[in-house]
Amino acid sequence: MARETTTVQCYPDDKIINDRIKQYEAFGWELINNQRCQEYEGQTSSKDFINGGTTITRHYSTFNKLTFSRDKNAPWYNKAIELEKEHNRLLGTKPSNYAIRPSNNWLLGIIGLPVGIMLLFMLMQAGALIVITCVLIVVSVLFLITYCVKRVRYKNDNEEYYSKMREWENTVAKQAEQIRIKSEAIVNGEYVEEQAKQNESVGNGEQINIFCTKCGAKNNTDSEYCIKCGQRLIK
Repeated sequence: MARETTTVQCYPDDKIINDRIKQYEAFGWELINNQRCQEYEGQTSSKDFINGGTTITRHYSTFNKLTFSRDKNAPWYNKAIELEKEHNRLLGTKPSNYAIRPSNNWLLGIIGLPVGIMLLFMLMQAGALIVITCVLIVVSVLFLITYCVKRVRYKNDNEEYYSKMREWENTVAKQAEQIRIKSEAIVNGEYVEEQAKQNESVGNGEQINIFCTKCGAKNNTDSEYCIKCGQRLIK
């Protein structure tokens, strides 16, 4: 029996792991191994100036490695691959957040840099104090303006990201979810092609019923599950 395998890395959180397993199972994959792993990322050293010596700290990242397998000779295999590709394409359009939060070092610079320079010049030449003070005020104002501009840009980018994300979740993410539901029904042998075609044929906004692809029962379009067999409806 010809089979194929794939391995994915997943953040070590039970909910995230279970959601990823459920997603892969919808396209015919079977979980054959779930392994908690650690990957060495490097080390840092710090000196102890009181007692002497050096402390070395090694850093590791923790993740779960999920290994899946599925039957390439299964009757649903080709259809599952087709739906899986479309599903992954839709998920690939998920918006990214490019907003960069300005560092608090800008605030430290507004205060610390001018004060430091002022103290330096006060020690060197007290006569130039007024000129130096004016220069430092200008420098502080420039730092403050730059920080405010970065804050405004960060806020605008963040709002744009969340706006795009809400739109994506209400449209593309729901399409991807319907693809997963359809693929799961096909893999489990619960997909009735005739009922699915009947549902797809009425797309002019006048549809008041949707047919279950498992048992053929008639349901309201706002229903999530079949009133007869409990199967999740494909819309």
